Amino acid sequence: MNFEIGTIDIIIVNYNTRNLADLCISNLLKLDLKLEIIFIDNNSSDGSYQYIKGKYGGKIICVQNERNVGYSAAANKGIRISKSKYVIVLNTDVLLTKKFIIKTVTYLEENTHVGAVSGKLIKYDFNKMESLNVIDSTGIVVYKNMKMEDRGQNETDLNKYDNNIEVFGVSGAAPVFRKKALEDTKISGEYYDEDFFAYKEDIDLSWRLRAFGWECHFVPEAVAYHGRAISRSISILNMKRHREKQSEFIRRLSFINSYLILIKNMDSRNIIRIIPRELLKLTYVIIFEPRLLKTIPTIIKLGKKMLQKRRSIRRKIKNKSSKVFFE
Repeated sequence: MNFEIGTIDIIIVNYNTRNLADLCISNLLKLDLKLEIIFIDNNSSDGSYQYIKGKYGGKIICVQNERNVGYSAAANKGIRISKSKYVIVLNTDVLLTKKFIIKTVTYLEENTHVGAVSGKLIKYDFNKMESLNVIDSTGIVVYKNMKMEDRGQNETDLNKYDNNIEVFGVSGAAPVFRKKALEDTKISGEYYDEDFFAYKEDIDLSWRLRAFGWECHFVPEAVAYHGRAISRSISILNMKRHREKQSEFIRRLSFINSYLILIKNMDSRNIIRIIPRELLKLTYVIIFEPRLLKTIPTIIKLGKKMLQKRRSIRRKIKNKSSKVFFE
């Protein structure tokens, strides 16, 4: 496939990750593809914008927000600037390969009913600059109890996930979208929901794409590398240790958005299925992270907005064939 300007744009959202952004962009420019790179900085305090603009200003589009508007709003700005048929919204800690871009775009060209695709993301150690050969994501799965996770995460890559399949959603680290699908599914001018400041915005958008009849697929030949650490085996103690490494801000956002996504998207007939899991989650919070309970007023306030958006979505998909499914 001949990649000309106008085929695909890559949107990079940055906040205080200057060195990673530099590595991400330099890697893209080495791929020998005619890409439009759009760098959106969320008013970083580490000199990211000045450094990137000074080094790459003649080769990429650089935009700086006056304040940190959040991941979703920054990504939306990049999507609006984009003029191409396809867009990749890329984390700064992801290294794309030429094959990743060619395979994902070719797949979208050949499958016009698909709105978004995920490639095979492999965990990467940026300190050693080497692949860990451990899967980070092969798409997102959502179970009937509304547990949401990256498919295959933390498994050694042993060719288990080497088939093109339909998945619930695309990983937010390097999703590849058909611009037409994003335009079709936007609500109040927003592609990503900007009330999701960060975290779970990728699942929310994937859910909406499916509700509008667009499919999300996994393309195994499209390999990229994501700088995310390997998690330990799942247990209460390990989960507690992992969460203690996260800032309270991140934990608050994740907790709030875990409810907003359900209020906005979940079929009310599935409520009974989520009760056991939600009771376990609340028990954990009460015992180990009671400060999160202070977010309940925020959840109630934003929950009302989610109900309004839910109604808007339901009206728009009235005559569409929904493709939502759960594992």
